[in-house]
Amino acid sequence: MLEKTKLEELSSELPEKERKELLAKISKNRAREEREEIIRVELNKDERERLISEEMLQISRWGLFILWLKHFFTGRSKRDIFINMKLADLKRRIKQRTAGLSGFETRNLTSKFAQNVYDLYAAVFPLQELYKFFNRDPDFRDSVIINLFNKKYEGAKKDIKDLMTLDEMEDIYARSGYEEEIKRQLLRRFNDYQRKIPDKQFSLMEEGIRPLIYLKNLVLFSFSSLFRHFNYFLGDRLEDNYPYFNHAPAMLMLDQLERLYYAIYLALKLPRDWFCHEEILTYYCLHLRGRGLEEADELDNQEIEHEVLDLSSALTKLIDTAINFDHKVPVLDLVQYFRKDPYYKLVFNIPRLQIRSIYTTAMKKSLLDQLDEKMTEIKRNVVDRKIKEIFKTDQLLELFYYNDKPSFDFRKIGLSYFAYTKSMVLFYNYLSKVYKGYIQDVVQIVNAYALSNNRIIQARLMQHAAGLEELEAKIVLFDRSLSPDEDDGKTLTRYRHRISTDLTQQKMYNNFIVQKDREAKELLDRGEENLLGIKKIFDELSTSPIENVKSILKTIHYHKGKNQTLAHLLRAASDIIADFQNLLDQLRIIEKAS
Repeated sequence: MLEKTKLEELSSELPEKERKELLAKISKNRAREEREEIIRVELNKDERERLISEEMLQISRWGLFILWLKHFFTGRSKRDIFINMKLADLKRRIKQRTAGLSGFETRNLTSKFAQNVYDLYAAVFPLQELYKFFNRDPDFRDSVIINLFNKKYEGAKKDIKDLMTLDEMEDIYARSGYEEEIKRQLLRRFNDYQRKIPDKQFSLMEEGIRPLIYLKNLVLFSFSSLFRHFNYFLGDRLEDNYPYFNHAPAMLMLDQLERLYYAIYLALKLPRDWFCHEEILTYYCLHLRGRGLEEADELDNQEIEHEVLDLSSALTKLIDTAINFDHKVPVLDLVQYFRKDPYYKLVFNIPRLQIRSIYTTAMKKSLLDQLDEKMTEIKRNVVDRKIKEIFKTDQLLELFYYNDKPSFDFRKIGLSYFAYTKSMVLFYNYLSKVYKGYIQDVVQIVNAYALSNNRIIQARLMQHAAGLEELEAKIVLFDRSLSPDEDDGKTLTRYRHRISTDLTQQKMYNNFIVQKDREAKELLDRGEENLLGIKKIFDELSTSPIENVKSILKTIHYHKGKNQTLAHLLRAASDIIADFQNLLDQLRIIEKAS
């Protein structure tokens, strides 16, 4: 089976209708993300001519006279003269805002323009790291959203344990044997929970996140690229005074000017009563320290309060600076003037953060990550529980040498150790306590009564039974081979002396461990094969359509102090083997992951 993607896991428990809605939202969001932020509107020839004609009809009589006079003396068309008059109006407007931004005839931007942009850069400088984290680090942004939601929503489910207890997860895994079933149940509960969260809750959150969205393009604007045109290169810190700027060619900067205008436009879109959640700023300050809120001490808290205050002040200063920049520098007028197109327009896509979608996806990912961390513990607990159920005790006979408690622990120096120690212990105890105490008796009853006339199946059954009886002795011999008196035991003892510094010894040791694990696995595989062979014969007999066999299955046999039909004995023995097989499979998964 192919491993499921995260998206499949996150949406697996949604009803079909909601799955389709989710897909539509994802497609819509992707389409929105793929749209250009800036749409450049250049009128086609017919629309342009129509608009010029309409505006020419609206000019005053004096304007018409000036237009006619220029046409008379220059011989140029009234249309071209009208366009030049509009460009002259643009030039006049620019000068009225701030004189000296451009040498219009030389088509450049001056150091005064660069100084105004530098004021913007100085205002965004203390905020750049915050905005990089929030807008370019999805993990940080998701953590911020989850943390903010947990603080703002009283009924927030903050942890996996708020949705499902460890005992419940163990019960699900014990019944199904699959991790996927726990994930399905967990996501189903989370989906039920998140559907009940009111949209208003996310709207309130979004209000305080809006500054991080609307100011993103300004804070993360490529100032370094723009300043290169002025022959200035940004350093790691701000200059105390304005740096020296050369004049820069405006025609090479049109695209950057448009993006700067878009950044200013978004900043001015913030409402007057804007605010930023202090929780976000606090989380960021803690993140820089590599700490969580619960780890902060009193001194940290005092420093963080000052840092949060500084960040809040920086946000306020940036918005004030953007407003001041817009008053002093008419960027769109400059773009239109240098393009020689007074009808050139820019249309912007306003960004919007889908808080509910981000929270839901991030929380599901967090829950699945938490579950992954707990799965080993869940599996071990389920295995321990099943051991008690099968053996009626947790006190099992241990092997002396092939075990998980060596006298010298090679794992402390980064080396592996035996892999199948618990499986071997379980199989050894199963053979001595369960197989001999129940299944072996059933095998003898079946051999004597049900298979007396079927030599082939009888031989198969006795072969499997003999294999299991021999296996118990082979496990003992295998374990004894590692005793200090045997060759393998002596070899293992020798490795402990120089192995921490000798790479050759480490390689030889690893090969030795691999070989012993291979021998252990062969014994376990042989034991499973024989057990399943017995189970298969029992199952075939239980479901046999032959009338003679059906009659034999109804015979009563005295076993373990009770009279029971042979059919009941077969089913019970088959179930006991199946339970042990399931236990071994789950234990093998744990041992393989170790």
